[in-house]
Amino acid sequence: MIDGGVFGTIIRTPNALLEKFLRVRHKRGQRMVVVFPRSLASWPTNAIDVDNISLGETAGRLLAGRGRKRWVFVRYKVIRDSHRLRLKGLEEAARQCGADVRTVQLPMDLTEFAAADFAGPRLKKAKADAIFSVDSVSSVASLVGCVKAGMKPAEDFDLVGCDCALWQSDPFPTITSVDVSWKDVGLLAMDKLLELTRSGTAEFETVLLSPRVVPLGTCPVPPGFQPAPARRCSELLQLMATS
Repeated sequence: MIDGGVFGTIIRTPNALLEKFLRVRHKRGQRMVVVFPRSLASWPTNAIDVDNISLGETAGRLLAGRGRKRWVFVRYKVIRDSHRLRLKGLEEAARQCGADVRTVQLPMDLTEFAAADFAGPRLKKAKADAIFSVDSVSSVASLVGCVKAGMKPAEDFDLVGCDCALWQSDPFPTITSVDVSWKDVGLLAMDKLLELTRSGTAEFETVLLSPRVVPLGTCPVPPGFQPAPARRCSELLQLMATS
């Protein structure tokens, strides 16, 4: 990859140092696809990501459909751009249905079960009847923490998580999740790389995907429920710049 002697490169969430190097290579015409960049604003071209505002909206629509009104957004003390956009989408869904959104912040670098001991008492104190968590660790922590605090999932509260559809651990229920299929993302990345090769170019407009819903045990999903649609990358970047 450094010498440019490769067919093309697919990179998942590069760090800042690698991003700087990749931009130099891209300007020289090297074909690349960046998957789930840390900052969407840095990659208006050559990236594949989920529309994180739509992801938050989708989670909120699920919770609104259940008639929940006391929502809690579980995030980390240091919040990423993608997580901030998910909160923006959740807050818009809450505004439309008259729900209240509070936040529980987790310390950084905790395991799921250490984070559960931190989150559980705070979620119970907030009297949360609906929880949206930003990733797999925070989703598992929210579920385990609430159960340990005596709260019953899909009865006392609904939980919508992110990127946690494959998590299983008896006796806990599986977690209803909003995410995108990593398999589909990988196939799309290869398609984009092939398109660049056939066209003889090195640039394509960044593609944003609509979230999918994986209906599991912590929040029932009504039949025919449709996730919020994805925007074009240029639309989302403009929305981010004006908000």
